[in-house]
Amino acid sequence: MQAEKESRAQQEQNERNIMESIDWHDFVIVETIQFTEEDDKIALQAPIDFNKMRPEPTLDPEMAPTIDIEEEEMEMDIIEEDGMRLLLAPVEVFG
Repeated sequence: MQAEKESRAQQEQNERNIMESIDWHDFVIVETIQFTEEDDKIALQAPIDFNKMRPEPTLDPEMAPTIDIEEEEMEMDIIEEDGMRLLLAPVEVFG
């Protein structure tokens, strides 16, 4: 009982430390979404279960989609503690 309580307290402290390590001033609001009462009444479709999805095999390799992406190297920080992973990338502000 005591070990479980200490474990939970340690996990909460780790989560608190991770949240405190984020520089929240590096983030920018890009859009604000306004919800109305009507939004609460709209029936939504069931969420997609990606575990049940399978890619369809492509018979002809020539028909396989290709994507050409020019990758730009970006410095990112990865914070990982107790199975939690945060990927932090710098924000570019225009204007």
